[in-house]
Amino acid sequence: MRTLLTLELRDAANAEETVLDWLTRARFRPVPFPAISDKEFLFKLLQATEAPNFDEEELSILGIARDHCYRILTSIPGEEEERRNAFTTARYIVTERWHSIEIWGMVCVNHTSVTIRWRQGNVTALERATENTVKAAWKEMSSDGIFLPFAPAEVISVKEPNHTSAAYAGVIIPPKYRARWKKLVSDKDMELWLALLAHAFALLGLILSYHLEIAAGGNPKIAWWGSFFDRVSTTLLMTGMITALNIFFYLKDMDRKFPIDWRYESVHR
Repeated sequence: MRTLLTLELRDAANAEETVLDWLTRARFRPVPFPAISDKEFLFKLLQATEAPNFDEEELSILGIARDHCYRILTSIPGEEEERRNAFTTARYIVTERWHSIEIWGMVCVNHTSVTIRWRQGNVTALERATENTVKAAWKEMSSDGIFLPFAPAEVISVKEPNHTSAAYAGVIIPPKYRARWKKLVSDKDMELWLALLAHAFALLGLILSYHLEIAAGGNPKIAWWGSFFDRVSTTLLMTGMITALNIFFYLKDMDRKFPIDWRYESVHR
């Protein structure tokens, strides 16, 4: 399985050095992307439908980083330009560790565009590496950071090797409460209006009920209306409280899922 995360630099000047410095500070242990001088091997690599199987002698010469970079490249569909573009813009190989599992990734830099591809058969490990990348990127998305902020509800697709369609996807959750409020308004606008109006009409009904009970003076009809508004207000108040609790638990769930809300239904992007 593989993921692809796209970041946008604020400034194209010294882009590769800027990205290298960020990867080092984020502890992704970057190493330069290995050069390939053998044109015949390069042609096979760009046309391959599966990762090459190196023997022990070849691995000792190539190095483990080069082996993994080839496996990442050959997991990208070869019939499209994506693999060739990834190869021509690849600059660094990065690694992340989750428990005892190593996740390998490839970083491409093209002007201000930075793409990070992670590849790992263990889906949980792949998700953790992608989440850590998003967290590290968020730290550099302030006004004086090196990256522009993610687009609202940006999607990260998880794809199988040599597949263009996504197996499932995740939606990036913003870290700041102001940005989360925008997402809340977008996702729960009806619930917010319901909670607000329910509490407003409940307060109005309680005021009416109070004044009607005072004005009743033994009049059963006015007393009935006072009791009616009291019951309606209680119902509206309970409705507003339940809706408000639903919104509160939605925010808590957003905290739990930060930084990516993985949605395991099949998607196409």
